[in-house]
Amino acid sequence: VITFNDKLQFEQIVLNFIKRGINNNNINVLFISNKEETEFIRTLNKLKNIDSLFRSQDMIILRPDDYFLDGTYLIEPILKKLDSIREIAKDKSKSGLSLIGTPILEQVLIEQGRYDEAYNIEIQFHKTIQRFEFPTTVLCLYKSLPEELEGRYLTCHDLIIKHAITSTALG
Repeated sequence: VITFNDKLQFEQIVLNFIKRGINNNNINVLFISNKEETEFIRTLNKLKNIDSLFRSQDMIILRPDDYFLDGTYLIEPILKKLDSIREIAKDKSKSGLSLIGTPILEQVLIEQGRYDEAYNIEIQFHKTIQRFEFPTTVLCLYKSLPEELEGRYLTCHDLIIKHAITSTALG
């Protein structure tokens, strides 16, 4: 988990993570909502040959919005889609998957104080990734993560990095 304070931090985190995935011969999976797609694409357009990465399926967008029906988040179809992406990676002799996303539903649940529901979604993803038996790096980007959840999220994430610097401090 990594939190970001502003657009510059967001861009730096996304670009560095994607470059890492490319350098490690991974398929990059963007787990992003329809609402966030424009911001991600604008950031990714700073990379050379980004369109060819999408065409070759070295970069794939997975939209959680497609699995949110009638107020219910359908986790199983998402996990099946991730499994099919894992198969693509194996077929292409990739070294692994690099999955980055802004868990929009979890962020909404956190803002509503529905911590148990947000945590349960994280646990389900964690369990699925563990049984992949395929190298997978997951980076969850949050605008904020309450202290009440930090300890719980450490059970399904290796590290929580909270950014305290601003874009002006980076200049």
